[in-house]
Amino acid sequence: MPRYPGGDIALMDYIRKNLQYPSSARDSGKQGRVLCSFIISKDGKVLEPYVIRGVHHDLDAEAIRVI
Repeated sequence: MPRYPGGDIALMDYIRKNLQYPSSARDSGKQGRVLCSFIISKDGKVLEPYVIRGVHHDLDAEAIRVI
């Protein structure tokens, strides 16, 4: 099973540093959890990311961007 370099703590740190909450979602009061799916290739690249359950189109797009 693929693991993020540095483990779960490093992954959460990466997400925290790179996620930018969209102002359009903030202004409209949208919040929630975006559920995504993706494939990790043998060389560690993210392939075919997509949203399984979204919240707001800008939040969904930001989740895909960070992935």
